[in-house]
Amino acid sequence: MPQAIELKAQSTTAAFQALKCKECGEEYELKASHVCELCFGPLEVKYDYDFLRRTVTRETIEAGPNSIWRYRPFLPVETDTPIDVGTGMTPLLQANRLARRLGLKKLYIKTMRSTCRLSASKIGSSPWR
Repeated sequence: MPQAIELKAQSTTAAFQALKCKECGEEYELKASHVCELCFGPLEVKYDYDFLRRTVTRETIEAGPNSIWRYRPFLPVETDTPIDVGTGMTPLLQANRLARRLGLKKLYIKTMRSTCRLSASKIGSSPWR
């Protein structure tokens, strides 16, 4: 069941500069939008990497909740009480036999059996593939 989780107060919007079209490079203000008005390409967040280097560390990420919200500084969401439906932290399994068959030293596969709450179409469009 979805539940609101309490996170330490932090301004994530400072990490975002604009939305930028992946195809043509056109920039847009930060608002709910996903497609370029010029070429219909997908919009991605343009990050302030200097700000992120100063504020985000491996330790701050590891100290976050055991869900996608541990990556909150990278998520373009403006809320103090995000809803956590348990997304994220999908287990990776080592596939030794398949690795050998493919001629690889190591191979890990992502299993969705224990955490899948999305339809196949949603999984395919997920930025966390």
